[in-house]
Amino acid sequence: MHGQWAARHSTRALALKSMAAQGSEAVAEIWWITKVLVPLGGILIASVIIPLLLHHLKYVRERKERLFEARRNAYHEYFKKIESAVSDVGQEYEVFSTGGHAKSPLETSEKQ
Repeated sequence: MHGQWAARHSTRALALKSMAAQGSEAVAEIWWITKVLVPLGGILIASVIIPLLLHHLKYVRERKERLFEARRNAYHEYFKKIESAVSDVGQEYEVFSTGGHAKSPLETSEKQ
């Protein structure tokens, strides 16, 4: 009987020691996460991800600005050519752009 009691007691003692060891491992794991991984994650975000994101957004913004400038210059040149062609013919740009009607419908109705 005494042998069985000692065997059960030693098994319980081993189980308690194992639980205590697991508790200390859990504490070490929590310490590892809070003291090492969280600051490491913050450093990674602050020094790698955010600068890359800002660089990408700057590139997108500058590309849109260059595209806008190119379109604006192209339209500006186009309308210069139209005005030049109209002035060469001898018409005013407003008359040319309205299809030959120099006066608006409001002006004609006021005179009547």
